[in-house]
Amino acid sequence: MIYLASPYSHPSRSTRLRRFCAACEAAAYLLKRRKPVFSPIVHAHMIATNGGMATDWDTWREFDLHMLALADELYVLKLPGWETSKGVEAEMQAAIVQCIPITYLDPKDVGVQE
Repeated sequence: MIYLASPYSHPSRSTRLRRFCAACEAAAYLLKRRKPVFSPIVHAHMIATNGGMATDWDTWREFDLHMLALADELYVLKLPGWETSKGVEAEMQAAIVQCIPITYLDPKDVGVQE
């Protein structure tokens, strides 16, 4: 399974929504190519939004790192802000420690409209 990391947390609700949509598009691209993928953003955005939960990394850290530990690969979707994302950085560090290969995805290469 591929764990798809991408930035999400942001003070702006519209930025979080754009990032969620981009993660959905990238996950769909991979699934259409028969690559099993788990995106914590795709999974958790609606849960957090509809369930009145926080959207920050600290809230989702334990869950996300548990799911990453089950993955065979980490793909990093290089949306604007990925280099400074606390969550993406922690996911990359965890992947390195667990010897999970990391692949970087350019959004335009996977059909993401930014």
